[in-house]
This record gives sequence, C-alpha cells and structure tokens, in this order.
Amino acid sequence: MQITVVDSAGFCFGVKKAVDSVYEALCDGEPIVVLGELIHNRQVIEDLKRRGVGTIESIEQCPEGAVLVIRTHGVGRQVEQRARQRAQRVLDLTCPYVAKIHKIVAEYSAKGYEIIIIGDAAHPEVIGIEGWCKNGAHVIDSEDDAKKLSCQMACVVAQTTSSKKKYENLIKIVKNNCQEAIFFDTICKSTKTRQLEAAEIAS
Repeated sequence: MQITVVDSAGFCFGVKKAVDSVYEALCDGEPIVVLGELIHNRQVIEDLKRRGVGTIESIEQCPEGAVLVIRTHGVGRQVEQRARQRAQRVLDLTCPYVAKIHKIVAEYSAKGYEIIIIGDAAHPEVIGIEGWCKNGAHVIDSEDDAKKLSCQMACVVAQTTSSKKKYENLIKIVKNNCQEAIFFDTICKSTKTRQLEAAEIAS
C-alpha cells in the first residue's frame, strides 16, 4: 500500500498556536482546564491529560484558582464573559479566523441583518459563532435548509471547515430567497488547501 502525505498535512497555524500555548502554560505550574477538548486529536488530548490538563464541559466546573482555556473553536460572548468572571486567568486560544467571524456577525446583527451560518449546527464553532449574534442565527447545512429561508436583509458566513462547493451552492439559493444579502467566505485557507489536495490525490 502506498501512503501519500500532502504538503499541508499536520496542524494548521491556529491549532499549532493553541497546542504550543497550553504546553507553555504548563510551565507556570498553575492548574489548567480546557472548556471542551482543545483540538480534534486524541494523542494530544491524552498527552495533555497525563500532564494534568483537565477538560470541563461548563464554566461552573472550573476549579478555583485554575487557568481556563478557551479552545480554538471559540465560544459565545456570554460564555466568554462568564469565563472571565469565574477563572483566575483565561487563556483565549480562539482561532483568529473564527474570531474574525465573531466580529462580522456581531457587527451585522447589530445593524439589523439576519445572520445565516453555513455549517453544522451541533459543531462547537458554530454554536460559538451564534453566541455573538444579537438575535441568534439561521444555521443551514443543505439545499433544503437554504430553500426554507426568506430574509429581508441577510449576512452569510461559513464555518471555517465548510466545503467550498457546499458554500457556493448554498449562497446561490440564499441570493434568490433574500431581498438583500451580504456574503463573507470565511472558510479558512488551510481548509481550502486541504480540500484541493485531497481532490487531486483522489483523482
């Protein structure tokens, strides 16, 4: 069996920064907990666990005096505020691409736009993005979802790991169903590169 490793294999810069930051924080000797799993990598999670880094599912589970890590997926505005009230120190490792989406949806929802997120409604990144929208958001992941929408003014963003093809297909439908729509292609560069390389290898 031949194994081909593409140039983009490995951690993207956002994930690498997050992992490196947690290992560096361990040197300070303070207890560390992560709100959810830091990244989708079992080996890294197990190694951090062996070194004493805990995982919690809610802010209320943060031990007194601990450093609370916000993972790369990011969290909603209220969750972030509660984290800063609860923890001794917050280490915000939200991916810069995700943080950019937070700013976009916060700005446009405040202007009265309905926010449409192309992505998986159950994914922590999407849940976090929705938490920055003034009045919630519409999350769509299929053509059927898109066809059900009808908006006066819409602002459309995408989960950073969305398929480029899906994004392009769904925005066509949204354009037809909304009187005014503004689109932000927020799929990260690393995701686009890996999708292209995967298609090239598969062909």
